[in-house]
Amino acid sequence: DSNIIAEIFGKNIYNISIPEKETIVIDIGMNVGIATLYFASNENVEKVYSFEPFPDTYKYAIDNFALNIDEIRNKIIPFNYAILDEDGDRKVSIETEITGWRNIFSYNKNDQIVTIHCRSANRAIQEIIDQNYKKNFVLKIDVEGSEFQIFESIKETDLLSNFDTIVMEYHADPAPILIILEKFHFRYIVNGTVTFGIICAFRI
Repeated sequence: DSNIIAEIFGKNIYNISIPEKETIVIDIGMNVGIATLYFASNENVEKVYSFEPFPDTYKYAIDNFALNIDEIRNKIIPFNYAILDEDGDRKVSIETEITGWRNIFSYNKNDQIVTIHCRSANRAIQEIIDQNYKKNFVLKIDVEGSEFQIFESIKETDLLSNFDTIVMEYHADPAPILIILEKFHFRYIVNGTVTFGIICAFRI
């Protein structure tokens, strides 16, 4: 958790401009809720929809939200499932106690096994957009590798046209994601290597 706090509050990786009120943030990869709380504390943010698949990590996030004042915690709408490219459940092993390093692709029968619920990105995101008509949307993604499945799920839809800002972590060559961003007229800054880093994308 200290690494997450250092990234968010020390390195300011999510220090993006949110100039308009009634902004909706979609936080895919909530972890223990630090980024969610960061966005919820912004006065221009109306709601934060947050997604975390691991049951114990989700509970830690809920406990963290409860420590905050009503003005902040009442903005947060959390979900205990993964955003991916299809609906369904999968068995996943917990290979590390460091919550920020877990991913939904691990399976080692010698580790603790949990059932992860998944929803397709195009359905889950479309529902949020439909519920918040004519709002300003920000997308944050930190999902330890499944960002590629998320973008595969939405690339043939027009969902990305609803977002003015996207900030995300990538865990392999980001070229396929950058091509999709360009298709939807985003400019972007890539801060990292060919295998790991941060993408900040803004609509032209």
